[in-house]
Amino acid sequence: MCGVLILDVGTYWKFLRPLLNLTYPKFSGIIVVIVYILMTLGSLSASRQLHLNLLEGTLWCSMYFFESTPVGRLINLFSKDIDTIDFRIPRVIDLWLERAFDSLVIIMIVAYASPYFLIALSVLLIPYFFIQVNLNGNLKWFMKLYVC
Repeated sequence: MCGVLILDVGTYWKFLRPLLNLTYPKFSGIIVVIVYILMTLGSLSASRQLHLNLLEGTLWCSMYFFESTPVGRLINLFSKDIDTIDFRIPRVIDLWLERAFDSLVIIMIVAYASPYFLIALSVLLIPYFFIQVNLNGNLKWFMKLYVC
């Protein structure tokens, strides 16, 4: 098998075993509880702040707004925004954090198995960030043209 690298699973397990013994039995439950408490408190704070700002902005509207806008539309406006803050955003943040940490662990394992991977990764990340910075500016400019 010339040129074929056979990976030994025992090598990876030898590297991962201390990490798993250190984190999972002792700290993972505590970390999960702390993360969900912080996410719940953050969600409650954001929901309260959004509701108060929405209520204050609505109460300062002119009487014409209240005469021309049905009550059901006002209630739907409040309930939709609160639903978004309470249910959708925490789920998206949770999934994003999970994927970010999964990617970080994968990069760490691959970097441990092949340190040359970090050189290739750094070479690939430099143009990637350059393209992202320029692409975001161009997209904003294009959207301004498209809307007008």
